[in-house]
Amino acid sequence: MLNPGSTVYLATQEPNQLTLEKIASISDLDFVTKPSLYQPFSKKTIFKLRNLVKTLSRFIDENEIQTIHAWCSPAGAIGYLLHKKTGKRLVIDSFEPHAESLVENRTWKKSGLAYNILSYFEKKQANAAEHLIALTNSMKAYARIKYNCENPNFHVKPAAVNLELFDRSKYPSIKKELGIKPNTIVCIYAGKIGGIYLEDEVFIFWKHCTLIFEDFKVIFLSNYSNNEFQKKLKLHGLDESTFIKKFVPYSEVPKYMAQADFALNPVKPVPTKRHCTSIKDGEYWAMGLPVVITKDISDDSALISDTNLGVVIENYNEEGLKKAALKIKDILISEVDYVDRIRSLAIRYRNIESQKSIYELIYSKNNQD
Repeated sequence: MLNPGSTVYLATQEPNQLTLEKIASISDLDFVTKPSLYQPFSKKTIFKLRNLVKTLSRFIDENEIQTIHAWCSPAGAIGYLLHKKTGKRLVIDSFEPHAESLVENRTWKKSGLAYNILSYFEKKQANAAEHLIALTNSMKAYARIKYNCENPNFHVKPAAVNLELFDRSKYPSIKKELGIKPNTIVCIYAGKIGGIYLEDEVFIFWKHCTLIFEDFKVIFLSNYSNNEFQKKLKLHGLDESTFIKKFVPYSEVPKYMAQADFALNPVKPVPTKRHCTSIKDGEYWAMGLPVVITKDISDDSALISDTNLGVVIENYNEEGLKKAALKIKDILISEVDYVDRIRSLAIRYRNIESQKSIYELIYSKNNQD
C-alpha cells in the first residue's frame, strides 16, 4: 500500500539494553529500526524527552520521512512534538484516553504532573492529526467532548489478532502432561492481577467455579508474584492443585488456550475502558472460547451479551460472581457449536485483513503526495 521504494522507520523505546540491542540488530528489507531506552516518567525525563525529539527530528530530516505514524497517545505526544518541529503530517493510531484511564484505576492522580502533561498532549495530537484511528466507535464522541476534536478523518480499528497463530485446530491436546483429566472444565486467564485488572474478585469467581463444576482447573498464564498468589489462595480458600500457573513466551500462549473451555478477562470497568479495546478478547475469540468479561469494556461486553457467547459480570460481590460462574456453566452445556460461532467473531471484528482498507486510504499515492 506504500509507494514503491518507500521505507518504514520504526522508532521504539525498549525496557532494557539487551532488548534494545536485539531490536537494533533486526535486518529487514521493509523497515529500519531505531530503538532507544525507555525511562519511567519523572521530572528528569522531560529534559530527556527534549533530546529525543531533537534526535528524531534530525533523523526525520536526514531520511526525508513524510509521515509520522504514532501508536497510542503516549507515543502520540512525541509524534505531535515531531509534527510541530518538522511540519510532517501526523497519523495517530490506536487512539484512546490513556491519561484518564490511569487516574480511574488509581495509577496516577488527577493533580499529578504525568496526568496533566499527557492529557494536554492527547488534546493537541487529536486536533493536529491528519488521520485519527480509534479503537471503538464511542471514541469519536469522547474526543469531541473531551478534546473539542471534530477530525473529519476518523477511523475505527479494534485491536487485530493473528488468526493463523490463534487457531485452536493447530494445537494438539496436552491435557495429560498438564495433569488435566478429559472431563475437567478448564478456565484460562492470560494476564495480570491488580492495577487495571480486578484482584480479589478474580479469585472469588474461581472459588465459585470450583463449587459449581464437578472438576475444575485454571490455566493461569502470568508473572504474578508467587508469594502474592499463595496469599490469595489462602485468603479465598482455594487449593493450589486447582491451578496450573506458568509464565510463557507469547508464541506459546495459544497452545495453552487450546486446552481451555472458557476464558476470563477481568479488566476493571472504569468509564474510559468503554473507549479502549482488549486484545485478549480477540485472541480468546479466535480460539473459540466463551469469555467471562466485566461490563462496559470496549464494544466487546455488549457483543458478548447480544450473542450470548460469553458472560458479562454485572455485579462484583459474591452473588454477582457466583451468578457469572453459573451462567458460563449453562453456556457450556446448552450452546451448540459455539467454538466455530465464537471464532467467527474474531474473523469478523478482529481480522487484520479487514482493517487494511484504513491504511490503504491513508497511504494511497494521492494521500502521500
